[in-house]
Amino acid sequence: MLVALQYATDVAFALLGIVAIGDWLRYRTRRHFYLAIALASLGAVAALGVVTQLLAAAHVGSPQGIRLATIALFPLSGWGLLMFRHTFLRLSVVARVVAPLALAAPAAALAFLLDFYRPLQSMAVEASTLLLVAAWSICVGEPSLRFWLAARGLPVVQRRRLRALSYGYAGLIFVLVVAAANPRARGGVSIAISVIALLAVPALYAAFSPPRLLRLLWRDDEEEAYRSAVNDLVVFAPDRETLARRALEWATRLVGASGGAVLEPDGSVLAVSHLNPAVAERLAEQAGGTTPEAIRAGADGRPMVDLPLNLDTGEGHLVVLAGPFTPLFATEEIARLREYGATLSVALDRARLSERMRALEDTKSRFLRLASHELRGPLTLIRGYISMLDEGAIAPEELHSMTALLMSRVTQMTNMLNEMLETARLEDERLELNVQPCDLGHLAQSVVRVMSPLATAHELTAEVPPEPVLVLCDPARVENILTILVDNAIKYSPGAGKVCCTVRKDEDGGIAEVIDEGVGIAPEDMPSLFTRFGRLQNPATSSVPGTGLGLYLSRELARRQGGDVGVVSEPGRGSRFSLRLPLAEKGAPVA
Repeated sequence: MLVALQYATDVAFALLGIVAIGDWLRYRTRRHFYLAIALASLGAVAALGVVTQLLAAAHVGSPQGIRLATIALFPLSGWGLLMFRHTFLRLSVVARVVAPLALAAPAAALAFLLDFYRPLQSMAVEASTLLLVAAWSICVGEPSLRFWLAARGLPVVQRRRLRALSYGYAGLIFVLVVAAANPRARGGVSIAISVIALLAVPALYAAFSPPRLLRLLWRDDEEEAYRSAVNDLVVFAPDRETLARRALEWATRLVGASGGAVLEPDGSVLAVSHLNPAVAERLAEQAGGTTPEAIRAGADGRPMVDLPLNLDTGEGHLVVLAGPFTPLFATEEIARLREYGATLSVALDRARLSERMRALEDTKSRFLRLASHELRGPLTLIRGYISMLDEGAIAPEELHSMTALLMSRVTQMTNMLNEMLETARLEDERLELNVQPCDLGHLAQSVVRVMSPLATAHELTAEVPPEPVLVLCDPARVENILTILVDNAIKYSPGAGKVCCTVRKDEDGGIAEVIDEGVGIAPEDMPSLFTRFGRLQNPATSSVPGTGLGLYLSRELARRQGGDVGVVSEPGRGSRFSLRLPLAEKGAPVA
Protein backbone atom coordinates (compact mmCIF):
# COMPACT_ATOMS: atom_id res chain seq x y z
CA MET A 1 0.00 0.00 0.00
CA LEU A 2 2.78 2.40 0.89
CA VAL A 3 4.52 1.80 -2.42
CA ALA A 4 1.26 2.36 -4.30
CA LEU A 5 0.67 5.65 -2.48
CA GLN A 6 4.20 6.80 -3.25
CA TYR A 7 3.80 5.94 -6.92
CA ALA A 8 0.39 7.69 -7.04
CA THR A 9 1.83 10.81 -5.38
CA ASP A 10 4.81 11.00 -7.73
CA VAL A 11 2.64 10.49 -10.82
CA ALA A 12 0.12 13.10 -9.61
CA PHE A 13 2.85 15.70 -9.10
CA ALA A 14 4.33 14.90 -12.51
CA LEU A 15 0.93 15.43 -14.17
CA LEU A 16 0.47 18.65 -12.19
CA GLY A 17 3.76 19.93 -13.55
CA ILE A 18 2.70 19.10 -17.11
CA VAL A 19 -0.60 20.97 -16.66
CA ALA A 20 1.28 24.00 -15.25
CA ILE A 21 3.60 24.07 -18.26
CA GLY A 22 0.57 23.81 -20.56
CA ASP A 23 -1.04 26.81 -18.86
CA TRP A 24 2.12 28.85 -19.27
CA LEU A 25 2.37 27.97 -22.97
CA ARG A 26 -1.26 29.03 -23.35
CA TYR A 27 -1.13 32.39 -21.53
CA ARG A 28 2.60 33.32 -21.65
CA THR A 29 2.46 35.67 -18.66
CA ARG A 30 5.14 36.18 -16.04
CA ARG A 31 2.85 34.82 -13.34
CA HIS A 32 2.12 31.63 -15.25
CA PHE A 33 5.85 31.30 -15.91
CA TYR A 34 6.82 31.37 -12.23
CA LEU A 35 3.93 29.11 -11.28
CA ALA A 36 5.03 26.68 -14.00
CA ILE A 37 8.58 26.71 -12.56
CA ALA A 38 7.26 26.03 -9.05
CA LEU A 39 4.94 23.19 -10.01
CA ALA A 40 6.88 21.74 -12.95
CA SER A 41 10.09 21.45 -10.88
CA LEU A 42 8.11 19.66 -8.16
CA GLY A 43 6.63 17.43 -10.84
CA ALA A 44 10.08 16.76 -12.24
CA VAL A 45 11.39 15.85 -8.77
CA ALA A 46 8.41 13.47 -8.42
CA ALA A 47 9.08 11.97 -11.86
CA LEU A 48 12.74 11.43 -10.96
CA GLY A 49 11.54 9.76 -7.78
CA VAL A 50 9.48 7.32 -9.85
CA VAL A 51 12.53 6.58 -11.99
CA THR A 52 14.63 6.03 -8.89
CA GLN A 53 12.04 3.64 -7.44
CA LEU A 54 11.83 1.69 -10.68
CA LEU A 55 15.61 1.43 -10.82
CA ALA A 56 15.68 0.28 -7.22
CA ALA A 57 13.01 -2.35 -7.97
CA ALA A 58 15.22 -3.56 -10.81
CA HIS A 59 18.21 -3.61 -8.42
CA VAL A 60 19.96 -0.91 -10.41
CA GLY A 61 21.71 1.91 -8.58
CA SER A 62 20.51 5.48 -8.95
CA PRO A 63 22.65 7.33 -11.55
CA GLN A 64 24.56 10.39 -10.42
CA GLY A 65 22.70 12.61 -12.91
CA ILE A 66 19.33 11.81 -11.34
CA ARG A 67 20.59 12.72 -7.86
CA LEU A 68 22.06 16.03 -9.07
CA ALA A 69 18.93 16.92 -11.07
CA THR A 70 16.76 16.23 -8.02
CA ILE A 71 18.97 18.40 -5.81
CA ALA A 72 18.84 21.23 -8.40
CA LEU A 73 15.10 21.07 -9.14
CA PHE A 74 13.90 20.93 -5.56
CA PRO A 75 15.16 24.41 -4.50
CA LEU A 76 14.06 25.76 -7.89
CA SER A 77 10.46 24.91 -6.96
CA GLY A 78 10.73 27.04 -3.82
CA TRP A 79 12.24 29.96 -5.72
CA GLY A 80 9.51 29.71 -8.36
CA LEU A 81 6.73 30.03 -5.78
CA LEU A 82 8.51 32.92 -4.08
CA MET A 83 8.75 34.80 -7.39
CA PHE A 84 5.14 33.87 -8.14
CA ARG A 85 4.25 35.63 -4.89
CA HIS A 86 6.40 38.61 -5.96
CA THR A 87 4.21 39.20 -9.04
CA PHE A 88 1.23 39.80 -6.71
CA LEU A 89 2.82 41.13 -3.51
CA ARG A 90 6.22 42.65 -4.19
CA LEU A 91 9.29 41.42 -2.33
CA SER A 92 12.11 43.67 -1.22
CA VAL A 93 15.34 43.65 -3.20
CA VAL A 94 17.13 42.07 -0.24
CA ALA A 95 14.63 39.18 -0.09
CA ARG A 96 14.99 38.56 -3.82
CA VAL A 97 18.78 38.31 -3.44
CA VAL A 98 18.98 36.39 -0.13
CA ALA A 99 16.29 33.78 -0.94
CA PRO A 100 17.97 32.15 -3.97
CA LEU A 101 21.32 32.18 -2.14
CA ALA A 102 19.74 30.49 0.87
CA LEU A 103 18.33 27.80 -1.42
CA ALA A 104 21.37 27.37 -3.63
CA ALA A 105 24.03 27.17 -0.88
CA PRO A 106 22.79 24.02 0.95
CA ALA A 107 21.82 22.43 -2.39
CA ALA A 108 25.34 22.96 -3.75
CA ALA A 109 26.88 21.71 -0.52
CA LEU A 110 24.67 18.62 -0.61
CA ALA A 111 25.63 17.80 -4.20
CA PHE A 112 29.29 18.36 -3.40
CA LEU A 113 29.25 16.20 -0.28
CA LEU A 114 27.37 13.32 -1.90
CA ASP A 115 29.99 12.97 -4.64
CA PHE A 116 33.33 13.96 -3.15
CA TYR A 117 33.44 13.51 0.62
CA ARG A 118 31.77 10.18 1.28
CA PRO A 119 33.52 9.65 4.69
CA LEU A 120 31.74 12.80 6.00
CA GLN A 121 28.54 11.92 4.27
CA SER A 122 26.33 11.00 7.18
CA MET A 123 26.51 14.09 9.39
CA ALA A 124 27.26 16.73 6.72
CA VAL A 125 24.65 15.46 4.31
CA GLU A 126 22.04 15.41 7.05
CA ALA A 127 22.92 18.99 8.04
CA SER A 128 22.82 20.18 4.40
CA THR A 129 19.52 18.41 3.85
CA LEU A 130 17.98 20.06 6.94
CA LEU A 131 19.23 23.49 5.83
CA LEU A 132 17.83 22.98 2.35
CA VAL A 133 14.45 21.85 3.70
CA ALA A 134 14.41 24.80 6.12
CA ALA A 135 15.23 27.33 3.39
CA TRP A 136 12.66 25.76 1.05
CA SER A 137 10.02 25.77 3.80
CA ILE A 138 10.61 29.47 4.50
CA CYS A 139 10.53 30.40 0.79
CA VAL A 140 7.31 28.43 0.34
CA GLY A 141 5.72 29.04 3.74
CA GLU A 142 5.89 32.83 3.60
CA PRO A 143 3.97 33.09 0.29
CA SER A 144 1.49 30.45 1.49
CA LEU A 145 0.77 32.47 4.63
CA ARG A 146 0.59 35.74 2.71
CA PHE A 147 -1.83 34.27 0.18
CA TRP A 148 -4.01 32.91 2.98
CA LEU A 149 -4.11 36.30 4.74
CA ALA A 150 -4.61 38.26 1.50
CA ALA A 151 -7.62 36.11 0.63
CA ARG A 152 -9.68 37.75 3.36
CA GLY A 153 -12.33 40.04 1.89
CA LEU A 154 -11.89 38.78 -1.68
CA PRO A 155 -14.73 37.25 -3.73
CA VAL A 156 -15.45 33.70 -2.69
CA VAL A 157 -13.85 31.89 -5.65
CA GLN A 158 -10.68 33.98 -5.48
CA ARG A 159 -10.54 33.40 -1.73
CA ARG A 160 -10.94 29.64 -2.05
CA ARG A 161 -8.35 29.40 -4.83
CA LEU A 162 -5.74 31.34 -2.88
CA ARG A 163 -6.36 29.31 0.23
CA ALA A 164 -6.23 26.06 -1.75
CA LEU A 165 -2.78 27.16 -2.90
CA SER A 166 -1.83 27.85 0.71
CA TYR A 167 -3.18 24.50 1.91
CA GLY A 168 -1.39 22.58 -0.84
CA TYR A 169 2.01 24.06 -0.12
CA ALA A 170 1.46 23.93 3.64
CA GLY A 171 0.85 20.19 3.25
CA LEU A 172 4.12 19.82 1.36
CA ILE A 173 5.99 21.76 4.05
CA PHE A 174 4.49 19.47 6.67
CA VAL A 175 5.49 16.38 4.68
CA LEU A 176 9.08 17.55 4.21
CA VAL A 177 9.56 18.66 7.81
CA VAL A 178 8.19 15.38 9.19
CA ALA A 179 10.19 13.34 6.68
CA ALA A 180 13.39 15.27 7.48
CA ALA A 181 12.82 14.83 11.21
CA ASN A 182 12.05 11.09 10.81
CA PRO A 183 14.21 9.87 7.89
CA ARG A 184 13.62 6.22 8.83
CA ALA A 185 9.87 6.48 9.42
CA ARG A 186 7.92 3.34 8.67
CA GLY A 187 4.38 2.03 8.86
CA GLY A 188 1.59 4.46 9.75
CA VAL A 189 3.85 7.54 9.71
CA SER A 190 4.98 6.81 6.15
CA ILE A 191 1.42 6.19 5.01
CA ALA A 192 0.23 9.46 6.62
CA ILE A 193 3.05 11.38 4.94
CA SER A 194 2.17 9.86 1.55
CA VAL A 195 -1.56 10.60 1.98
CA ILE A 196 -0.93 14.24 2.91
CA ALA A 197 1.45 14.68 -0.03
CA LEU A 198 -1.13 13.12 -2.34
CA LEU A 199 -3.88 15.41 -1.02
CA ALA A 200 -1.69 18.44 -1.75
CA VAL A 201 -1.97 17.74 -5.49
CA PRO A 202 -5.75 18.40 -5.89
CA ALA A 203 -5.40 21.44 -3.63
CA LEU A 204 -2.69 22.92 -5.86
CA TYR A 205 -4.64 22.01 -8.99
CA ALA A 206 -7.79 23.67 -7.61
CA ALA A 207 -5.77 26.80 -6.97
CA PHE A 208 -4.80 27.55 -10.56
CA SER A 209 -7.31 25.53 -12.58
CA PRO A 210 -10.40 24.64 -10.52
CA PRO A 211 -13.08 22.58 -12.32
CA ARG A 212 -16.35 24.34 -13.12
CA LEU A 213 -18.35 22.18 -10.70
CA LEU A 214 -16.01 23.12 -7.89
CA ARG A 215 -16.37 26.81 -8.74
CA LEU A 216 -20.16 26.46 -8.63
CA LEU A 217 -19.96 24.80 -5.20
CA TRP A 218 -17.68 27.55 -3.91
CA ARG A 219 -19.94 30.25 -5.29
CA ASP A 220 -23.17 28.86 -3.89
CA ASP A 221 -23.16 31.10 -0.81
CA GLU A 222 -22.64 34.19 -2.99
CA GLU A 223 -25.17 33.29 -5.67
CA GLU A 224 -28.18 34.82 -3.93
CA ALA A 225 -26.38 38.16 -3.57
CA TYR A 226 -25.41 38.06 -7.25
CA ARG A 227 -28.99 37.34 -8.34
CA SER A 228 -30.17 40.23 -6.17
CA ALA A 229 -27.63 42.55 -7.83
CA VAL A 230 -28.80 41.49 -11.31
CA ASN A 231 -32.41 41.95 -10.22
CA ASP A 232 -31.59 45.48 -9.09
CA LEU A 233 -30.33 46.27 -12.58
CA VAL A 234 -33.44 44.83 -14.20
CA VAL A 235 -36.04 46.31 -11.83
CA PHE A 236 -34.43 49.34 -10.22
CA ALA A 237 -34.91 52.39 -12.51
CA PRO A 238 -33.33 55.59 -11.18
CA ASP A 239 -31.32 57.99 -13.33
CA ARG A 240 -28.45 56.48 -15.32
CA GLU A 241 -25.72 57.90 -13.07
CA THR A 242 -27.21 56.38 -9.91
CA LEU A 243 -27.81 53.08 -11.67
CA ALA A 244 -24.21 52.95 -12.95
CA ARG A 245 -22.79 53.86 -9.54
CA ARG A 246 -24.78 51.09 -7.82
CA ALA A 247 -23.76 48.59 -10.50
CA LEU A 248 -20.10 49.47 -9.97
CA GLU A 249 -20.29 48.50 -6.31
CA TRP A 250 -21.09 44.91 -7.27
CA ALA A 251 -18.82 44.85 -10.33
CA THR A 252 -15.75 45.79 -8.25
CA ARG A 253 -16.76 43.30 -5.57
CA LEU A 254 -17.19 40.54 -8.15
CA VAL A 255 -13.53 40.54 -9.21
CA GLY A 256 -11.93 41.90 -6.05
CA ALA A 257 -11.18 45.24 -7.71
CA SER A 258 -10.11 48.41 -5.92
CA GLY A 259 -12.35 50.75 -7.93
CA GLY A 260 -13.99 51.28 -11.28
CA ALA A 261 -15.82 53.55 -13.69
CA VAL A 262 -18.61 53.40 -16.24
CA LEU A 263 -17.78 55.35 -19.38
CA GLU A 264 -20.14 56.80 -21.97
CA PRO A 265 -19.58 56.16 -25.71
CA ASP A 266 -18.05 59.64 -26.05
CA GLY A 267 -15.44 58.81 -23.40
CA SER A 268 -17.00 60.87 -20.61
CA VAL A 269 -17.23 59.38 -17.12
CA LEU A 270 -20.80 58.44 -16.17
CA ALA A 271 -20.04 57.06 -12.68
CA VAL A 272 -17.02 56.18 -10.53
CA SER A 273 -16.49 53.99 -7.48
CA HIS A 274 -13.56 54.40 -5.07
CA LEU A 275 -11.47 56.34 -7.61
CA ASN A 276 -10.30 59.92 -7.63
CA PRO A 277 -11.24 61.94 -10.73
CA ALA A 278 -7.68 61.98 -12.12
CA VAL A 279 -7.46 58.16 -12.17
CA ALA A 280 -10.95 57.95 -13.67
CA GLU A 281 -9.89 60.29 -16.48
CA ARG A 282 -6.82 58.17 -17.22
CA LEU A 283 -8.99 55.06 -17.33
CA ALA A 284 -11.27 56.83 -19.81
CA GLU A 285 -8.27 57.60 -22.03
CA GLN A 286 -7.03 53.99 -21.91
CA ALA A 287 -10.39 52.26 -22.40
CA GLY A 288 -11.34 50.74 -25.74
CA GLY A 289 -8.79 50.45 -28.49
CA THR A 290 -8.00 47.33 -30.46
CA THR A 291 -6.71 45.14 -27.61
CA PRO A 292 -9.01 42.10 -27.43
CA GLU A 293 -7.99 41.00 -23.92
CA ALA A 294 -10.23 42.03 -21.04
CA ILE A 295 -7.25 42.51 -18.70
CA ARG A 296 -4.35 44.77 -19.58
CA ALA A 297 -2.06 47.37 -18.03
CA GLY A 298 -4.06 50.31 -16.76
CA ALA A 299 -3.72 53.46 -14.69
CA ASP A 300 -0.66 53.69 -12.42
CA GLY A 301 0.64 50.40 -13.86
CA ARG A 302 -2.12 48.40 -12.19
CA PRO A 303 -4.03 45.91 -14.35
CA MET A 304 -7.51 46.91 -15.40
CA VAL A 305 -10.48 44.94 -16.66
CA ASP A 306 -12.05 46.70 -19.66
CA LEU A 307 -15.38 45.34 -20.89
CA PRO A 308 -17.48 46.97 -23.66
CA LEU A 309 -21.06 48.06 -23.00
CA ASN A 310 -23.25 47.86 -26.11
CA LEU A 311 -25.45 50.91 -25.56
CA ASP A 312 -27.97 52.28 -28.04
CA THR A 313 -25.84 55.44 -28.36
CA GLY A 314 -22.62 53.55 -29.08
CA GLU A 315 -20.01 51.48 -27.26
CA GLY A 316 -19.47 52.43 -23.66
CA HIS A 317 -17.11 50.71 -21.23
CA LEU A 318 -17.18 49.11 -17.80
CA VAL A 319 -13.65 49.52 -16.48
CA VAL A 320 -12.42 48.29 -13.10
CA LEU A 321 -8.95 48.56 -11.63
CA ALA A 322 -8.15 44.94 -10.90
CA GLY A 323 -6.95 43.79 -7.52
CA PRO A 324 -3.49 42.16 -7.25
CA PHE A 325 -4.87 38.62 -7.71
CA THR A 326 -7.46 39.34 -10.41
CA PRO A 327 -5.38 38.52 -13.52
CA LEU A 328 -4.77 34.90 -12.49
CA PHE A 329 -7.36 34.07 -9.85
CA ALA A 330 -10.49 35.72 -11.26
CA THR A 331 -10.99 34.17 -14.70
CA GLU A 332 -14.40 32.84 -13.66
CA GLU A 333 -15.39 36.19 -12.16
CA ILE A 334 -14.39 38.06 -15.31
CA ALA A 335 -16.64 35.77 -17.34
CA ARG A 336 -19.48 36.57 -14.94
CA LEU A 337 -18.57 40.26 -15.12
CA ARG A 338 -19.15 40.08 -18.88
CA GLU A 339 -22.65 38.75 -18.22
CA TYR A 340 -23.19 41.46 -15.63
CA GLY A 341 -21.96 44.09 -18.11
CA ALA A 342 -24.48 42.89 -20.71
CA THR A 343 -27.27 43.29 -18.14
CA LEU A 344 -25.90 46.72 -17.19
CA SER A 345 -26.03 47.78 -20.88
CA VAL A 346 -29.72 46.90 -21.06
CA ALA A 347 -30.40 48.64 -17.75
CA LEU A 348 -28.61 51.84 -18.81
CA ASP A 349 -30.51 51.93 -22.10
CA ARG A 350 -33.77 51.43 -20.20
CA ALA A 351 -32.87 54.18 -17.73
CA ARG A 352 -31.94 56.49 -20.61
CA LEU A 353 -35.30 55.79 -22.25
CA SER A 354 -37.09 56.47 -18.94
CA GLU A 355 -35.17 59.72 -18.48
CA ARG A 356 -36.02 60.75 -22.03
CA MET A 357 -39.69 59.99 -21.51
CA ARG A 358 -39.71 61.98 -18.28
CA ALA A 359 -37.94 64.85 -20.02
CA LEU A 360 -40.45 64.76 -22.86
CA GLU A 361 -43.34 64.74 -20.40
CA ASP A 362 -41.80 67.67 -18.56
CA THR A 363 -41.20 69.53 -21.82
CA LYS A 364 -44.74 68.88 -22.96
CA SER A 365 -46.14 70.20 -19.68
CA ARG A 366 -43.99 73.30 -19.86
CA PHE A 367 -44.95 73.83 -23.50
CA LEU A 368 -48.61 73.71 -22.53
CA ARG A 369 -48.08 76.16 -19.68
CA LEU A 370 -46.09 78.47 -21.94
CA ALA A 371 -48.67 78.29 -24.69
CA SER A 372 -51.49 79.12 -22.32
CA HIS A 373 -49.55 81.91 -20.62
CA GLU A 374 -47.48 83.56 -23.36
CA LEU A 375 -50.02 83.34 -26.16
CA ARG A 376 -52.94 84.56 -24.06
CA GLY A 377 -51.79 88.19 -24.09
CA PRO A 378 -51.41 88.61 -27.88
CA LEU A 379 -54.61 86.64 -28.52
CA THR A 380 -56.56 88.80 -26.06
CA LEU A 381 -55.29 91.94 -27.79
CA ILE A 382 -56.17 90.63 -31.26
CA ARG A 383 -59.61 89.51 -30.11
CA GLY A 384 -60.24 92.94 -28.57
CA TYR A 385 -59.38 94.78 -31.77
CA ILE A 386 -61.48 92.39 -33.86
CA SER A 387 -64.43 93.06 -31.55
CA MET A 388 -63.91 96.80 -31.95
CA LEU A 389 -63.83 96.40 -35.73
CA ASP A 390 -67.00 94.34 -35.62
CA GLU A 391 -68.74 97.00 -33.55
CA GLY A 392 -67.49 99.81 -35.81
CA ALA A 393 -65.66 101.49 -32.92
CA ILE A 394 -62.49 102.18 -34.95
CA ALA A 395 -62.31 105.08 -37.35
CA PRO A 396 -61.04 104.38 -40.90
CA GLU A 397 -57.99 106.60 -40.40
CA GLU A 398 -56.93 104.42 -37.43
CA LEU A 399 -57.02 101.15 -39.38
CA HIS A 400 -53.45 101.43 -40.70
CA SER A 401 -51.84 101.82 -37.26
CA MET A 402 -54.10 99.11 -35.85
CA THR A 403 -53.14 96.71 -38.68
CA ALA A 404 -49.43 97.24 -37.98
CA LEU A 405 -50.00 96.52 -34.29
CA LEU A 406 -51.99 93.37 -35.05
CA MET A 407 -49.30 92.16 -37.47
CA SER A 408 -46.61 92.65 -34.82
CA ARG A 409 -48.61 90.54 -32.36
CA VAL A 410 -49.17 87.83 -34.99
CA THR A 411 -45.41 87.86 -35.69
CA GLN A 412 -44.75 87.56 -31.96
CA MET A 413 -47.03 84.52 -31.67
CA THR A 414 -45.57 82.97 -34.82
CA ASN A 415 -42.04 83.32 -33.40
CA MET A 416 -43.12 81.67 -30.13
CA LEU A 417 -44.77 78.78 -31.94
CA ASN A 418 -41.74 78.34 -34.20
CA GLU A 419 -39.48 78.15 -31.15
CA MET A 420 -41.69 75.48 -29.59
CA LEU A 421 -41.96 73.43 -32.78
CA GLU A 422 -38.23 73.58 -33.53
CA THR A 423 -37.41 72.61 -29.95
CA ALA A 424 -39.81 69.67 -30.19
CA ARG A 425 -38.07 68.53 -33.39
CA LEU A 426 -34.72 68.75 -31.63
CA GLU A 427 -35.98 66.71 -28.68
CA ASP A 428 -37.45 64.05 -30.97
CA GLU A 429 -34.34 63.93 -33.20
CA ARG A 430 -36.54 64.85 -36.18
CA LEU A 431 -34.72 68.03 -37.17
CA GLU A 432 -33.73 67.97 -40.84
CA LEU A 433 -31.28 70.50 -42.23
CA ASN A 434 -30.99 71.74 -45.81
CA VAL A 435 -27.38 72.98 -45.75
CA GLN A 436 -26.22 74.98 -48.76
CA PRO A 437 -24.08 78.03 -49.57
CA CYS A 438 -25.93 81.23 -48.55
CA ASP A 439 -25.16 84.94 -48.31
CA LEU A 440 -25.24 85.70 -44.58
CA GLY A 441 -25.66 89.42 -45.27
CA HIS A 442 -28.78 88.80 -47.37
CA LEU A 443 -30.30 86.64 -44.60
CA ALA A 444 -29.59 89.34 -42.00
CA GLN A 445 -31.23 92.06 -44.12
CA SER A 446 -34.28 89.85 -44.64
CA VAL A 447 -34.69 89.30 -40.89
CA VAL A 448 -34.31 93.02 -40.10
CA ARG A 449 -36.94 93.85 -42.71
CA VAL A 450 -39.44 91.36 -41.24
CA MET A 451 -38.76 92.41 -37.63
CA SER A 452 -38.99 96.16 -38.26
CA PRO A 453 -42.75 96.35 -37.39
CA LEU A 454 -41.94 95.09 -33.88
CA ALA A 455 -39.25 97.72 -33.37
CA THR A 456 -41.61 100.72 -33.32
CA ALA A 457 -39.63 102.49 -30.58
CA HIS A 458 -36.19 101.30 -31.63
CA GLU A 459 -33.73 102.10 -34.37
CA LEU A 460 -33.28 98.71 -36.06
CA THR A 461 -30.59 98.60 -38.73
CA ALA A 462 -28.49 96.10 -40.68
CA GLU A 463 -24.85 96.64 -41.63
CA VAL A 464 -23.58 94.21 -44.25
CA PRO A 465 -20.44 94.31 -46.40
CA PRO A 466 -20.78 95.02 -50.11
CA GLU A 467 -19.45 91.59 -51.02
CA PRO A 468 -21.43 88.43 -50.14
CA VAL A 469 -20.38 86.53 -47.02
CA LEU A 470 -20.92 82.97 -48.20
CA VAL A 471 -21.53 80.44 -45.43
CA LEU A 472 -22.69 76.83 -45.36
CA CYS A 473 -26.04 76.75 -43.58
CA ASP A 474 -29.75 76.03 -43.70
CA PRO A 475 -31.11 79.48 -44.64
CA ALA A 476 -34.49 78.97 -42.93
CA ARG A 477 -32.79 77.93 -39.65
CA VAL A 478 -30.31 80.84 -39.81
CA GLU A 479 -33.24 83.23 -40.26
CA ASN A 480 -34.83 81.61 -37.19
CA ILE A 481 -31.65 82.18 -35.18
CA LEU A 482 -31.29 85.82 -36.23
CA THR A 483 -35.02 86.42 -35.64
CA ILE A 484 -34.65 85.13 -32.07
CA LEU A 485 -31.57 87.27 -31.44
CA VAL A 486 -33.13 90.43 -32.90
CA ASP A 487 -36.42 89.80 -31.06
CA ASN A 488 -34.54 89.43 -27.75
CA ALA A 489 -32.54 92.59 -28.45
CA ILE A 490 -35.78 94.53 -28.96
CA LYS A 491 -37.57 93.04 -25.94
CA TYR A 492 -34.63 93.52 -23.55
CA SER A 493 -34.01 97.13 -24.61
CA PRO A 494 -36.70 99.05 -22.71
CA GLY A 495 -37.62 102.40 -24.24
CA ALA A 496 -35.87 103.70 -27.33
CA GLY A 497 -32.50 102.32 -28.28
CA LYS A 498 -30.39 101.13 -31.16
CA VAL A 499 -30.43 97.53 -32.31
CA CYS A 500 -27.97 96.70 -35.05
CA CYS A 501 -27.35 93.49 -36.96
CA THR A 502 -23.86 93.47 -38.48
CA VAL A 503 -22.28 90.89 -40.78
CA ARG A 504 -18.57 90.28 -41.40
CA LYS A 505 -16.19 87.42 -41.98
CA ASP A 506 -12.79 86.33 -40.78
CA GLU A 507 -10.53 83.36 -41.52
CA ASP A 508 -12.61 81.09 -39.25
CA GLY A 509 -16.07 81.78 -40.66
CA GLY A 510 -18.90 84.21 -41.30
CA ILE A 511 -20.18 86.18 -38.31
CA ALA A 512 -23.51 87.90 -37.74
CA GLU A 513 -23.73 90.02 -34.59
CA VAL A 514 -26.84 91.51 -32.98
CA ILE A 515 -25.90 94.47 -30.80
CA ASP A 516 -28.27 96.28 -28.45
CA GLU A 517 -28.13 98.96 -25.76
CA GLY A 518 -30.45 97.16 -23.37
CA VAL A 519 -30.33 95.91 -19.79
CA GLY A 520 -27.39 93.57 -20.36
CA ILE A 521 -26.73 90.26 -18.59
CA ALA A 522 -25.20 89.76 -15.15
CA PRO A 523 -22.32 87.26 -14.85
CA GLU A 524 -24.35 85.04 -12.48
CA ASP A 525 -27.08 84.68 -15.15
CA MET A 526 -24.67 83.48 -17.86
CA PRO A 527 -24.73 79.73 -16.92
CA SER A 528 -28.51 79.51 -17.44
CA LEU A 529 -28.64 81.72 -20.52
CA PHE A 530 -28.55 78.99 -23.20
CA THR A 531 -30.52 76.35 -21.28
CA ARG A 532 -34.05 75.20 -21.97
CA PHE A 533 -36.60 77.56 -20.38
CA GLY A 534 -33.77 79.74 -19.06
CA ARG A 535 -34.96 83.26 -18.26
CA LEU A 536 -33.19 86.27 -16.76
CA GLN A 537 -34.36 86.76 -13.19
CA ASN A 538 -34.35 90.49 -12.41
CA PRO A 539 -37.01 93.21 -11.98
CA ALA A 540 -36.16 94.91 -15.28
CA THR A 541 -37.05 91.81 -17.32
CA SER A 542 -39.79 90.13 -15.25
CA SER A 543 -42.57 91.45 -17.51
CA VAL A 544 -40.86 90.56 -20.82
CA PRO A 545 -42.84 87.85 -22.65
CA GLY A 546 -41.09 84.79 -24.02
CA THR A 547 -40.80 81.01 -23.88
CA GLY A 548 -37.28 80.75 -22.47
CA LEU A 549 -36.41 78.52 -25.42
CA GLY A 550 -35.02 81.05 -27.89
CA LEU A 551 -31.34 81.11 -26.94
CA TYR A 552 -31.26 77.37 -26.27
CA LEU A 553 -32.74 76.77 -29.72
CA SER A 554 -30.38 79.28 -31.36
CA ARG A 555 -27.24 77.64 -30.05
CA GLU A 556 -28.47 74.11 -30.82
CA LEU A 557 -29.45 75.06 -34.38
CA ALA A 558 -26.10 76.79 -34.92
CA ARG A 559 -24.11 73.82 -33.61
CA ARG A 560 -26.05 71.40 -35.80
CA GLN A 561 -24.76 73.46 -38.75
CA GLY A 562 -21.15 73.48 -37.59
CA GLY A 563 -21.33 76.92 -35.98
CA ASP A 564 -22.08 78.41 -32.58
CA VAL A 565 -23.75 81.29 -30.78
CA GLY A 566 -21.91 83.33 -28.14
CA VAL A 567 -22.47 86.48 -26.13
CA VAL A 568 -20.53 89.32 -24.58
CA SER A 569 -22.52 91.49 -22.19
CA GLU A 570 -22.29 93.94 -19.33
CA PRO A 571 -25.21 94.83 -17.03
CA GLY A 572 -26.72 98.17 -17.96
CA ARG A 573 -24.65 98.55 -21.13
CA GLY A 574 -26.26 96.13 -23.55
CA SER A 575 -25.28 92.83 -25.15
CA ARG A 576 -23.53 91.57 -28.25
CA PHE A 577 -24.78 88.17 -29.49
CA SER A 578 -22.73 86.60 -32.27
CA LEU A 579 -23.63 83.80 -34.69
CA ARG A 580 -20.64 82.12 -36.31
CA LEU A 581 -21.02 79.77 -39.31
CA PRO A 582 -18.48 77.95 -41.49
CA LEU A 583 -17.53 79.62 -44.75
CA ALA A 584 -18.58 78.07 -48.07
CA GLU A 585 -16.05 77.36 -50.78
CA LYS A 586 -15.42 80.12 -53.28
CA GLY A 587 -17.41 79.76 -56.47
CA ALA A 588 -20.18 77.68 -54.87
CA PRO A 589 -23.68 78.49 -56.17
CA VAL A 590 -25.61 80.71 -53.75
CA ALA A 591 -29.12 79.75 -52.65
